[in-house]
Amino acid sequence: MPELEIRHLRMLCAIADTGSLTQAATRLGLSQPALTTQLQRIERMVGAEVFERSRSGVRPTTYGRMLVDAARGVLAGVDHLQSLTRSRAEPGEAVLRIGGVQGRLSTGWIRQLEETLPDIEVRGHIGLAGPTLVNMAGQGQLDAVNVFEHPGYELRWPEGVAHRVLVPHEPTFVALGAQHPLAAKDELELADLADEQWILRTPDQEGTQAVFLTVCAAAGFTPRVRHYVDDAVARSHFVQTGQCVATCRATSRETEGVVVRMLAGDPMPIRRFIAWRTSTAGAYADVLFRAATEAYRGLVGNNPSYQRWYAEHPEAHPPRGETDPEGYG
Repeated sequence: MPELEIRHLRMLCAIADTGSLTQAATRLGLSQPALTTQLQRIERMVGAEVFERSRSGVRPTTYGRMLVDAARGVLAGVDHLQSLTRSRAEPGEAVLRIGGVQGRLSTGWIRQLEETLPDIEVRGHIGLAGPTLVNMAGQGQLDAVNVFEHPGYELRWPEGVAHRVLVPHEPTFVALGAQHPLAAKDELELADLADEQWILRTPDQEGTQAVFLTVCAAAGFTPRVRHYVDDAVARSHFVQTGQCVATCRATSRETEGVVVRMLAGDPMPIRRFIAWRTSTAGAYADVLFRAATEAYRGLVGNNPSYQRWYAEHPEAHPPRGETDPEGYG
């Protein structure tokens, strides 16, 4: 009779964590059909249904919860053994597995780490939601992550994962076509965009869409959503046409045909964090934080609106100096 392998256990945990075969497949670097096939094979091996499928996603059955809990215990032991192996690696063989949300900060952070730690191989895993990345660090799949949270949708930090605030307050901006009638303004009222067609990302665990809908309701309108787009290039192309607008990060770069403007009243702030797995990356905590700080400061000038706001709000700047015990989560 076939036996469950470590990769099968990681698949089960990824599906349970994300509640979605699509998101789990992305995390694991598989196609959704391939993951579905593997899940069916696992269920045949154990002789029971592990997950219940519905339109809203998947969730473990009663038996599935027991199986996933057992899988987490096994993986914790495996990850501990791997961390011991990495800690004895010779120079040039050490690896740091870095995760980050979508955006230039993640790639800039990795570049800074590669320059600072030339004897360590830095491997990136970019583009997943913050809660997923934090869980991956907690399970030993990543050593350090950069993530953000919205007020009211605070991250939950697993045991063994320390964190520190990188940016205590970052406003959310809006991207619109350069020929848009509102593009001449430096700051936009959300209510001024009530008649626009919007591009939103697919709903995820970070709560971005829920926060957006809430602040739109407070501004007196329900947004008309034209497209759901997760790819940054495609989103930019739709904005360039002038038919749609989209919220964006403060560090977004203005490009030909696209301008980035501040939302008045700062209705959707975020807070950024650097987090690390203490057992595998604790010795690099200061380096990780400094590299992220340098990467972030290099992004502030990407659009003039944020550069001005940033200069006027030093309380929102990444802290200077070494990490300190009070900053650890």
